[in-house]
Formats: sequence, structure tokens, C-alpha cells
Amino acid sequence: MSAHRQTFVKVNAEVDAGIAVVVSTLNELDGLQTIESCEGERGKKPAYIYFWFGDWENISKLMFCEVAASLSGIDSDFRISVEVFNGSRPTGKIEFSAEAAGIVASALKKVVKSDRSSACSCGKQGTALRS
Repeated sequence: MSAHRQTFVKVNAEVDAGIAVVVSTLNELDGLQTIESCEGERGKKPAYIYFWFGDWENISKLMFCEVAASLSGIDSDFRISVEVFNGSRPTGKIEFSAEAAGIVASALKKVVKSDRSSACSCGKQGTALRS
């Protein structure tokens, strides 16, 4: 941990071309830090993105209220989770078919543009969670 105050800046990073639009979209969220991604293989292996987004409360609200609600409207399978690896920070994971990067990015743009200060809408009628 640094002795100096830290802040987020957007940087250029190499990512798989097939998932770049999703990584770029997620990184529009202030405070979100992608840590690993893979575009997968069409018809064989899913694409995925791992990222950090603050503490348990912040990442859980993002994943289970906002991301789940947004992705539930797409016509593709997906899986979202919050994981911990060997005592690490809570880590978000979004996994989806390699063919779906464009529609996943479009759905996530709604999350990026939403009013993030509003209360969590989890459990409201009409909000379906799908995995």
C-alpha cells in the first residue's frame, strides 16, 4: 500500500481485440479497475472480465443490482459473480459468450450512464436475474 493518496486515471492497456469494447465501457465507471480479461473462443470458451470496484457493498450493488438488471435484457447467456482469491479485494467477474461482446457492451453502457446515486433496485418486480 502506498503512503501517498491514490487516485484513478484512465490508461492505455493491451486487451484482446474481441473484448476491448466491453473493457473500455466498464472502465468508464469512476473507480472501476479491470485486472484481467479474455475474449474467449467462439462456440468453445466464454469471454470474461475481472475487475475491482471498491468494497463489498459497492461491488455487490454494481453487480447484482445494476449489471444483472442491464444484462437480463440481452439475448445471450451470461454469468456474473463477486469472488475473493486468497484474501484479495472483492473481485467482480462478468462472463458471456465470445460472440456477445457487442451486445454486452451496449447493455453495460446503460449502467455507465445511469444515476449511480439512486437506491438499489434489486428485487423490484420486473427485474429478473439470469445467469
